[in-house]
Amino acid sequence: KMNDDRKMIEQEVEKRAVEKGKSINLGNGLVIYDENYHIGVVGIAACRVSEEFGVPVIILGKHNGEWKGSGRSPYGMNIKNI
Repeated sequence: KMNDDRKMIEQEVEKRAVEKGKSINLGNGLVIYDENYHIGVVGIAACRVSEEFGVPVIILGKHNGEWKGSGRSPYGMNIKNI
């Protein structure tokens, strides 16, 4: 049950991040944030959104009043070099 709940949360964060990404000029990458994104799933969502757009992606959510997140880049790109 807990795994199914996590998957649903993960899919919702990914869906909303992709929607936001479509409305942003990609440039060299994306930073997508929403205070309602669950920080426990932003890493996997960033990976999938990065694959979707082919650019490095950082996704942030708010936890206990602090922004926390994760970044991923497509295969062959180092997010630190962007």
